[in-house]
Amino acid sequence: MTLALIDIVILAISVAATMVVGISAVRSKRTRENVKMRAMSPTDYILAGRKLTAPLFAASLTATWYGSVLGAGEFIARYGVVFILCMGIPYYVTAIIYAFLLSKRLRKNEAVSIPHLISRAFGVGPGYAAAIAMLFISIPAPFMLSIGLLLHNISGMPVPAGVIAGSFVSLIIVAKGGLASDVRANVAQLIIMFAGFGALAVWCIIRLGSIGEMWQHVPTLQQGIPGPLDWQVIAVWFLIALQTFVDPNFHVRSAAATTPAVARKGLMISVAAWMIFDGIQLLIGLYAISYAQASNSAETFLNIANNVLPMAWKGLFVAGIFAVIMSTLDGYALVSATTIGHDIIDSIRRKGHSRRSLLIGLAATGVIGVMAALAIPSIVDLIYKAASITVPALLLPIYVAVRKPNVAKQVSRFGTLALLWIVVPSCVALSTFFVNALWSFGIEPMITGLTTSLIIFFIIRGSRATDSGE
Repeated sequence: MTLALIDIVILAISVAATMVVGISAVRSKRTRENVKMRAMSPTDYILAGRKLTAPLFAASLTATWYGSVLGAGEFIARYGVVFILCMGIPYYVTAIIYAFLLSKRLRKNEAVSIPHLISRAFGVGPGYAAAIAMLFISIPAPFMLSIGLLLHNISGMPVPAGVIAGSFVSLIIVAKGGLASDVRANVAQLIIMFAGFGALAVWCIIRLGSIGEMWQHVPTLQQGIPGPLDWQVIAVWFLIALQTFVDPNFHVRSAAATTPAVARKGLMISVAAWMIFDGIQLLIGLYAISYAQASNSAETFLNIANNVLPMAWKGLFVAGIFAVIMSTLDGYALVSATTIGHDIIDSIRRKGHSRRSLLIGLAATGVIGVMAALAIPSIVDLIYKAASITVPALLLPIYVAVRKPNVAKQVSRFGTLALLWIVVPSCVALSTFFVNALWSFGIEPMITGLTTSLIIFFIIRGSRATDSGE
């Protein structure tokens, strides 16, 4: 993609504005409360003092949800309108279920993170295991890689340098004020991402013709459902969407809401915003299929923007992509830092919780994330493998901890089994990857992991019944 000077200026201004908004929000809070940053409590840093309103909740969660935006363009280019059935509806459904089953109870719970929730429900050992499992899904390597690839595409910067530069900007925002900085930055990022993608959709219609005219050029196979896919593959996407239930960004924002009702309302507003943005993405992708197919499908959005947008507007669109990826990187960097600093370092030290540990966790997140991004240079592989390992470990334990506290107390009495309930499903899912690679099997790792989790849960329940003489 070729950018003019005005495009580069707009991109630079948008990135600078995001940083200023995030950092200044914390500084203004410090001025009002006359409190130094070093005095900020873990609840202030991790959960923004539990003062997240519904609009801020929805803006933050919406912006944080689209880190794999380039992957969405790739999916539409390959498979067409079935994008909505695979990468849209499954997540709407799981988010709505989350809103009604978990969000209110999570807000009432005092846990500041998922490992903290597991530790309170089942014991210290399972809490540590949950923290390690959570790192697979919270280390923001896929989004660090996305930033590196985007910088390489628009400037020719080497991918490793782009990964490091983009990650540094994101980590600075989070380091300054935790969730409060992240949320304020997310508001700016949300505005930029909708403006950029909305502008591209409008220019597609202006330059390439009406939606009806475009539809006539979309290949027949990509117009229908299931399109080039089969129903089994679509079912797998519904399975992948279970990641929503263990996503730490959902937990953090639900726990940070001002009230339980705000948590549910914020989630429902977020789903509505996702639907709108997914519609914009699909429209742009279909125009790309019809008029400007990229040689590399991962560059679908960038290619059509390069062909359709005039100067200045192109800079706005690239700023929108940056905003999408950076918002997700910010969110996962924070929860990863919380996992390392709060749930591992401070738990081992047993001297209370400190902001220093959180900053150490943030630094470790940066190092591990960059290393993983450069070692596994595939955004899709990073996201898919992380979810396949983490979801089987945490899905059922989180549900039991939140919805079935009495059962959780009974399970916690079986310390070793409770620990194995988290460790073994992850190991089984990981082993399935190796089995598939060695013998060319097509077994879905998440299915084997979730099946194992169910079996262990029933064993624990059976042991409880035997122990109580039932």
